[in-house]
Amino acid sequence: MSRDEIAEALALTRKVAAGRMVRKEELEAELLRLRGQRQSLDGVAGAEAGELGAELEARIAERTGELATCEAELRAALEEVASLTKLGRDAPIAAAKAVIAAARARDPEDPERTLEEAALDRVREHAAELQAEVRVGEELRGDSGDQSPATPAPKPSSKDTDADADAAARAEFEALRNRPKKTL
Repeated sequence: MSRDEIAEALALTRKVAAGRMVRKEELEAELLRLRGQRQSLDGVAGAEAGELGAELEARIAERTGELATCEAELRAALEEVASLTKLGRDAPIAAAKAVIAAARARDPEDPERTLEEAALDRVREHAAELQAEVRVGEELRGDSGDQSPATPAPKPSSKDTDADADAAARAEFEALRNRPKKTL
């Protein structure tokens, strides 16, 4: 889940929890009122008072059941709010762990290499192929100064070759970085 989705779910869950809390307060107030009415009938005798007392008892039992359900729903909503809050707090950590896991992922064809190393090897191979195509094009046009046949660039396949290529790239980068700057 993205942070936006978590925030949206959290807002909706808080709204549900607020609704359940309002309903709980309404039920508690109604139960208090019904129990007060029931107590007021305790001193009254007669058939009508008995029927009214039984009706009040039934309503009290019904509202007590609704209150229990409402309290359970409120607890569940508050637990969900806590869970979403924790998820939102842990989301950046989970994203960072996913990045690290992806960086540590291994090439399925060669478990000794990381996916990054495999991608770099493919880029080097492609660059070597492009250089070979350029040399072939120069040979066909006659642009090449010497008449020796073009030799294909060696394809890196071992860690030594990778280290040599990395060292050459670093040296080229340093030479470009240290060259005199043009000023106006």
